[in-house]
Amino acid sequence: MAERFREINRLIKFFPGERGRELWIGTLLQDFIQIYNDLFEELPGYVRYTFLERFGEFIERELKEIRGLRSVYGKEFEKIRQAKTVQELVAVREKLTHITGRLFGKSHAVMETHELCTQYHDHLTVQITHLVEEQLRKEKWTPRGHYAWLRTGSAGREEQTLIVDQDNLIVYENPKDRDYFQNFSKRVVRGLEKLGFSLCEGGVMASNPQWRWTLEDWKRQLLEMVFKEEELVHMIILMDAKFVAGDATLAAQFITEVHKMPKVNLGLLREMADVATRMPIALTVFRGFKLEGHGKRKRMFNAKLEGWMPLVMLVLVYSLKYGIRETNTVKRIRALERLGHFDAKFSADLQEAYFTLTRHKVLKQIESLRSHRKSPDYYLKPNELGEKEEKKIWNALVTITQLRQVALRSFDLTKKIPGI
Repeated sequence: MAERFREINRLIKFFPGERGRELWIGTLLQDFIQIYNDLFEELPGYVRYTFLERFGEFIERELKEIRGLRSVYGKEFEKIRQAKTVQELVAVREKLTHITGRLFGKSHAVMETHELCTQYHDHLTVQITHLVEEQLRKEKWTPRGHYAWLRTGSAGREEQTLIVDQDNLIVYENPKDRDYFQNFSKRVVRGLEKLGFSLCEGGVMASNPQWRWTLEDWKRQLLEMVFKEEELVHMIILMDAKFVAGDATLAAQFITEVHKMPKVNLGLLREMADVATRMPIALTVFRGFKLEGHGKRKRMFNAKLEGWMPLVMLVLVYSLKYGIRETNTVKRIRALERLGHFDAKFSADLQEAYFTLTRHKVLKQIESLRSHRKSPDYYLKPNELGEKEEKKIWNALVTITQLRQVALRSFDLTKKIPGI
């Protein structure tokens, strides 16, 4: 019966949605009621009564805590639009992060955490842009045309977690607004930093002139970038761009231009796949864990750099090959399954790999928040996770290695990759 419950759990994760959720919940309830009736079939009535009384107390505590957390989340979320200062938004963001972390602790639900974090991070960004616009109006600054503020990286993929940095860019219409949007972008980025969104180490921020252009200038920049090997990483970043604030139509035009680039340079996807397949995965050629050999990281590996990132990148390039416009990694995997490029088992294994590695990523962030560290440590020591979790991590890395082999064949990258 425990195995059946685990299978239903997997089905709920892999087939979300109201209709599917109600179906699986109904199945769980029927199974539970059957177990309950079987267990108490020949036992005295007072045993059944005592069990129900204590179980009812447990259920009441669970419902009270979850309802309370969701209620507080909703109230704090509403405060975002009402905030008049950055300081007010800082307090709201801290509370929402704490509440989301506690909800994650109850269920370890990765997709729900992505949804909640992406929701309030996006709305915080929108409110910051509104506050900056208001400041500039008071200073007699007004733009002549529209703009679009876009986010990339985990924000663009709607995979936000509790601790994130900034990855953003701006597109605007009128060349005469250059000074306005230079000022605007710097203030927005500074405001986001105050909220706890650390500056991007790679400089992918609208305050950087490289990520702030008119739509026409962006078109010219893209045509130059697509043929420059040194700009390949930037092209990869742009593939995850998502509209957040400003003019949605302008953002859609920009995103359309970005997704034209693989057709402009037919070798672009192969170059992206080459980068993705070269990313290290923490498995040896004999499929044992590839761990640090000395120092304070001895017998550990970086779950983000040597597991999670290769998976995200490989899914991205494979999705781009088949014209999938989804940016979310799990949605990309499901789209590839629907189109027949992945079978159901491989799709489920890839999703499970993503859930497993992301769960540990969030747990590390919670650990970092509790110890008041700004930067999480994503290193794991497999043999300290327990046999069950160690096996899950190993399965995840094996699945990512299989995806890399698929990509090597699909993009005709026949070079030998260490670890395969």
